[in-house]
Amino acid sequence: MSDEPSPDLKREDRTSSSAPAEDATNSTDAPKEGESSTASKVSRKRTKTGCLTCRKRRIKCGEQRPICANCIKSKRSCEGYNQ
Repeated sequence: MSDEPSPDLKREDRTSSSAPAEDATNSTDAPKEGESSTASKVSRKRTKTGCLTCRKRRIKCGEQRPICANCIKSKRSCEGYNQ
């Protein structure tokens, strides 16, 4: 027979060495006192001023005019901007 413990014992050893339960309640993911969990979600307003080419490609537009840097770099025709 081998000297290594069975897989069940190995799994049990790993779980028994976990952190105490009181440390788990003080995690950084939990909202602090006075904060709600919904307040931590910051909604950012998305700009709609990127060039049409970058918007179609779903990439961030540098918004340089008349031709953005992404269109120059990728050698695409910059379709311009909506007013």
